[in-house]
Amino acid sequence: MTQSKQLEDRLQKLRNEFDRSFAIAVDDARVDYVDFLAIRLAGDSYVLRLSEVSSLHIDRRLTPAPSELSELRGIAGFRGVLTPVYDLGALLGYAATPMARWLCVARASAPIAFLFESFESHLRLAPERISSGNGSKHAIGGTVQTDSAAIPLLDLPLLIAGIAARIKASGPSQER
Repeated sequence: MTQSKQLEDRLQKLRNEFDRSFAIAVDDARVDYVDFLAIRLAGDSYVLRLSEVSSLHIDRRLTPAPSELSELRGIAGFRGVLTPVYDLGALLGYAATPMARWLCVARASAPIAFLFESFESHLRLAPERISSGNGSKHAIGGTVQTDSAAIPLLDLPLLIAGIAARIKASGPSQER
């Protein structure tokens, strides 16, 4: 057999395999992955559900604002909307850190943002790698299991509800 004939046979085989690949039924049992942002607070790892985050920013300028809540670091403008920015670490009981550079704006009915130390990575995990929380009032909504560790999952809606309850309990205010 000549080289030309071998090449022609090989090309025909590749064409047939290509055409056959379109005839194979697509598997309907696709996995719907869940996306997370891995962040760091005072050296500890946490994850946020990407579906609960509207946007992510670094080194935004904050304007100080008076507040009865010590975790409020100030306000910032995002797409023309003034947004209160809370120290996520302080809300979780860590000491305030001046090194916090990252902000995430939460997907919520009222604008609110959270300041944290560092953004680590984006994670996409299968649902079976996520465990639900026990309704902890500390805003831990479960854990996610990566290849190397189990990481606490922060529940942003629960954090927001906690802030709203504290504002309401402190009486009339301009914070809303």
